[in-house]
Amino acid sequence: MNGPVYHLPTAQGVAGVHGIRIVTEKAIDDQWTHDLWAADIIPFIQALLDEYFKNSERCETSKSLSKPPWETDCDGYAMKWNSVAKKQWNDGKEYYLKFGFGEHHPQCLIVSIHD
Repeated sequence: MNGPVYHLPTAQGVAGVHGIRIVTEKAIDDQWTHDLWAADIIPFIQALLDEYFKNSERCETSKSLSKPPWETDCDGYAMKWNSVAKKQWNDGKEYYLKFGFGEHHPQCLIVSIHD
């Protein structure tokens, strides 16, 4: 298995300062299905630890929601989460979030949200 593309503390800092942008229609729809909303994503990213890393891969982004090249390198993490307290919780529902960064803008690009 390959390691993360992004240094997690740096990714957390950039996401905290510049925010997020959901760049696939599926991730937009998945907020409804999995009850992890845009307002929850930055606290979720901030709470991640290296041990929650699952995989990294090159992911497509939506042409209607992003700019060329319509793909980005992404890291996927899974963590048990309490959406009310907005913190990691061992008895919480496990969510998987895949994110990356574009070449010419600092926002964290969200490509996948699921459980």
